[in-house]
Amino acid sequence: MREERNPRVGVSCWAAKARVSVVVGLMFVRSASIAGELVEFSSGEMRAQLIELYTSQGCSSCPSAERKLSELIDHPGLWSEMVPIVFHVDYWDSLGWRDPFASAENTKRQYKQREEGNLGSVYTPAFIVDGSEWRGYFKGADWPSQKGTAGVLEERIQDRGLEVEYGEAAKGDQLNVAVVGVGLMTRIKRGENRNKTLRQDFVSLWHENSSGAWTVELPMKDELGLAERYAVVVWVTRSGSLKPVQATGAWWAPE
Repeated sequence: MREERNPRVGVSCWAAKARVSVVVGLMFVRSASIAGELVEFSSGEMRAQLIELYTSQGCSSCPSAERKLSELIDHPGLWSEMVPIVFHVDYWDSLGWRDPFASAENTKRQYKQREEGNLGSVYTPAFIVDGSEWRGYFKGADWPSQKGTAGVLEERIQDRGLEVEYGEAAKGDQLNVAVVGVGLMTRIKRGENRNKTLRQDFVSLWHENSSGAWTVELPMKDELGLAERYAVVVWVTRSGSLKPVQATGAWWAPE
């Protein structure tokens, strides 16, 4: 485990502005994704667990945590029970290798997790499951089980347009949408992981949020970089909080 005591935190504009509108009366089921085709998916009534991993290619203890998360690719509960997303932080870039997936926004997000009490300190690799720090990874524990119900979160993607409805939404709730990449390969030339080729999965390549009832325009493939597969991850948080209320996701083929 690596702890950062003096990270460089900054802000840049990297997410497109969401286009917000009211979405009424949509009933969705999960389906496969082919570029340009309609994709409909939804959570169940049970609260799906958003599994966040904060990591860096410059951290020698991170690849094993990333491999554990990669085990979820073939898990039967992927997207319905467990919704993984990996945020690469940039505070280890100073060790000699600039992580191409890292951003100051991801670092800022991790610090906000600590400020909210969701994380005891800032370190990598760090897991946050369902809005709370999870240190079971360091003990070889199984993933936590689902707890409670949270209502159905419904999504529909046509081309690049995403429409979302959540019947349990409260005033001021935030919609979070991310596109994650699976099978990202990087040859590390410097730093703690030098001369290693890392495969990384569920990496956040694009992320934005909006309030109210939501429609979002997803990015084009050339904005995301090359991955074996892509998925859209959707989750809802209360106003001013990073704790997820409900989450879901689905494989997606960007144009």
